[in-house]
Amino acid sequence: MASRAAACVGADYSNVALLGPRGESLRVYHDSVLEQEIADRYTDIPLSAPYPLAQAAMGRVVLLADLDAYREQFPDVLADTIAAGFQATASLPLNRADGSLIGAIGFAWSEPTLFDLKLESALRAVAYLCTEALERAERYDAEHALIVELQDRLLGDIPTLSVIQRRAP
Repeated sequence: MASRAAACVGADYSNVALLGPRGESLRVYHDSVLEQEIADRYTDIPLSAPYPLAQAAMGRVVLLADLDAYREQFPDVLADTIAAGFQATASLPLNRADGSLIGAIGFAWSEPTLFDLKLESALRAVAYLCTEALERAERYDAEHALIVELQDRLLGDIPTLSVIQRRAP
C-alpha cells in the first residue's frame, strides 16, 4: 500500500503506520526505498513520540514543505530526514468511518514541495482510500474468525479415523 500510495501523489516515498493492539504505539510499514538502518529506528514508535507520523495518528495533518519547517517543528528527526534524502513530508491521519483511529500515512519528497489545494486534496483522497482498504481487511479478518468459530461449534471435535474403526462391528 505504501509504495503505491506514493505514486498517486507524486511522492518519492510513503509509509503506513497502524495503531498497536493497546493503542499506545504505531507499527510503521516502510516503502523499500528507505535504508534499513533508518527504517529500523522508526518501526515501532510510541503514539506520543515527537514525530510527524505520530502527530498525524493523533488526528493532525502535518505538512512540512521544506527542511526549515522540520527544523522548527520536529528537530529530533531532522538528521534522519536529511540522511534519508527527503526535504518535504506530509503525514495524514487514517480514521475509520466512525472516527476511530486506524493509524497514519506519510509521504516524502526529495525536493521542497508546495502543498497547494490540489496536492492537499490528492493527499486526503489517497488517505481516505487507504483507510477504506484497511477497514475492508479488518472486516474480512473479523468475518473469517467468526466463520471459523461457528464451524468449530457446529462440527465439534471430529473423530479420528482410529476411533471410527474401533466402533465398527
